[in-house]
Amino acid sequence: MKKIILLILCLIIILTLAGCKNYEISNETLNDPALDGAEDPENALEDIIIDLETLNIKTAYANYSNDAQIYRVCLNGDKMLESAVQHMPIYKFDVKEELERFKNDFSGILTMDLGYDETPSFNDAVSGYDDDFFAEHTLLLAYIQANSGSFRYGIKDIVCDDSSFCMYIHKTVDPEVYTCDMSGWFVMAEFEDRNIQNCESFDAQLINETT
Repeated sequence: MKKIILLILCLIIILTLAGCKNYEISNETLNDPALDGAEDPENALEDIIIDLETLNIKTAYANYSNDAQIYRVCLNGDKMLESAVQHMPIYKFDVKEELERFKNDFSGILTMDLGYDETPSFNDAVSGYDDDFFAEHTLLLAYIQANSGSFRYGIKDIVCDDSSFCMYIHKTVDPEVYTCDMSGWFVMAEFEDRNIQNCESFDAQLINETT
């Protein structure tokens, strides 16, 4: 009887040790840096910073306006009241008709046919966009208000994942002596449809950084 009890105890100890060994192996596997995030839903989508060198980026004169329509019909109108960051209205054109409609809708609010110094007019900047371009490309545009026509703006970064897109705008020219005229600018970038086709939300933000 004692031998039977002793045998049972030995079997229990062996099974316990085997279970501990399996747990250790599992932990080593889960902590393997090579597999980090492979099955983790929170790490499944990573932000992608788009190489600006691969994009065709343009700036056009827009003039200053505080008309509410600019903010009401943009893609990120719901973010305009957020105070943590300064959002810029952003628009997306998938076909030529959308671009023409934008020009018609805002021709009485913003300046479409005049340039400012070296910066071309909006009409000149978008004159080359035809049906062939929009067959495989999309044009994204952000509007920036400025306290002076001496300031210039450009794209610092573009970050996107499988569902969201954000264009980060910064001041590229910030002279110590500047004009006192209020102004506004369009900053535009061309994208291949396949690179942003899954994006459902679009935003543009102004960052306080000058280069």
